[in-house]
Amino acid sequence: MDNIKIMFSILDEPILIKNLTSIVIENKSIFARIVKDIYDYENGNQNDIRIFKQDQSSLLPSEILPITDIVGFDINSTSTLKAIYKDLEDIISIEPDKKTKIEDLLGEIWSIIGKEIIHFELNLNMQKITIQSIFKVLCIKIDCDCPSIFEKTMTIFRGF
Repeated sequence: MDNIKIMFSILDEPILIKNLTSIVIENKSIFARIVKDIYDYENGNQNDIRIFKQDQSSLLPSEILPITDIVGFDINSTSTLKAIYKDLEDIISIEPDKKTKIEDLLGEIWSIIGKEIIHFELNLNMQKITIQSIFKVLCIKIDCDCPSIFEKTMTIFRGF
């Protein structure tokens, strides 16, 4: 993980975040404002917070993951799974033979089902089958039966 820095309007200088950095904020109103600003940043809204890399370039909202409740955090959220599916597709793309074989099989499935829906009573249509859509159909998810908060935290960190 690259070192990043985070700057709030109440700070004199940015805080360096590397590895597993913890920030303790005792003032509830400041904590609430910072959490709100981080969530706003994640949603692309401008505010008093700046999160940037060592080279001073800002982190994209898609590059951060604010978690305020480890126990209630859904590690298999849509955004998490999309990132995992993209990584899996990139891994498959490294080996053209595998990717071609998968695409051929998907094309064959599409063709067989396409022939069947032509004869259906209703006017049906379908979209092209993609590798990522197959990951979703196969319900590929992170297995997170973690008996402790520590294990769940480590699973979250490994996932990102």
